[in-house]
Amino acid sequence: MGTSRKDRDHFNQGVGMEKADSKGAFSHGVGKVNKAVPDKLENVAWDDLPQKYKNTWYLKRIGEVPKKGKVADKEEMQENLNDAAREVVAQEFFRLLIPGHPKTRLVVDDDGVAFVASKQIEGFRALPVEVYWGDDPEEEKKFDREKDHFNECLAYGLYIGLGEVMTVSLLMNEIDLKNGNMALDKNNRIIKFDGDWCFAGLLGRIAPRDISARDLEMLPFLSGYSPHNWMGAVIQGERFPFPFLEHDLTFNPRFRAEVNDALLRMLLLPDELIHHFVENYVADAGQQNIIINELMERKNQMYEAALQNHDFVAYMKSDAASGQCDEYIDYLDTFKTTGKHPVSEMITDLPGAFHGRLESLRSAVLVASERVEMTVDDKVMKGPTTNLILSSLGIDKSVHEVDEFKSDDMLMSNLKKETDKMAHSSVRHVVPADNEKIPQSSVKKIVEETEERIRQQRR
Repeated sequence: MGTSRKDRDHFNQGVGMEKADSKGAFSHGVGKVNKAVPDKLENVAWDDLPQKYKNTWYLKRIGEVPKKGKVADKEEMQENLNDAAREVVAQEFFRLLIPGHPKTRLVVDDDGVAFVASKQIEGFRALPVEVYWGDDPEEEKKFDREKDHFNECLAYGLYIGLGEVMTVSLLMNEIDLKNGNMALDKNNRIIKFDGDWCFAGLLGRIAPRDISARDLEMLPFLSGYSPHNWMGAVIQGERFPFPFLEHDLTFNPRFRAEVNDALLRMLLLPDELIHHFVENYVADAGQQNIIINELMERKNQMYEAALQNHDFVAYMKSDAASGQCDEYIDYLDTFKTTGKHPVSEMITDLPGAFHGRLESLRSAVLVASERVEMTVDDKVMKGPTTNLILSSLGIDKSVHEVDEFKSDDMLMSNLKKETDKMAHSSVRHVVPADNEKIPQSSVKKIVEETEERIRQQRR
């Protein structure tokens, strides 16, 4: 299967749109295009055309344009094609797992040049920048207002989808999850685009980032996972001590529900469906196997991490999981890959397969739940709160290993104290004073000083 060169003919020549023209929304040269109108509709007025011909797409060339008089190297062109195919698979997986994400297509022209075509995000609104680096007090106040407004909208569920985006980003080994690669759509849903740094472990120059239970618990922040950018918590590979997102989003029920929904959807996907899905986008059998194997490995990591997460365990015992499974089946009934191939036809009896996997997950959860819960002084402390408290005390213990500490009175006392502190402030981030500015040159020093301060507190 895969995408043929004829797909380039599905789009018109469009309008060139360099970075300067896109007002910084794109880090590549991008062209705006529409689907080519077939000859039989050439006399139809624009307003009367089917909507699919009026939709705007953004066409991004993969690889450098050869200098004048030079011919592109075939090996380099094949590498560009592989890069484009991986990006399309990654972005289509976001669409597969998160309803509302726009289509992405692989396009190859008659000369073998690869492009990634992304359907326009309806109602596109850029997210605020992660950090203000300037020295204009008024601009700094404006940044603070936008940041506070964004966090309030997340907290109260006015902006949705961040938990889903971050969870799927872990699955896709995304390491460049910066605000500039996300946007709000017309429904106030956060949409992820520009997936050229997904499957980072397959890019040849970056070690893969494994998924851990602690990473799931700490979302939207991270533990061991080491991206290049992560929505202001990590900037250019450095952990940033004054993150863009509020610390208590980790414990926000709406955010955790989004994480759980995304986890369930990805764990419901049968291996057979994943195989057929990738084959629809990638023509080369070798590249198919590489991507499929990577997806399977990361899905298994996500499975192990999910079974250690109390929020997910509790979710799987609830009716919400059954409802989400049924909603997801309905969504996949309408989902078509490139070439108009329905996902529902990729496996026999999709509803039966998904309900069977749901029950298998619940059986695994029943076994795992005994390792996740623990009782502290007749009060149940669970999941992310417990692990973060233990971490703040310098105790590196997984959830199912904590029981051995139940009789330690001092630990119980410290846990209670830390629980009270967490209700009012963060144990993971140092909050700057309102008038404190953060020069870019001193970020690394601030990070080092913050880490040392935390180490001293733990002693």
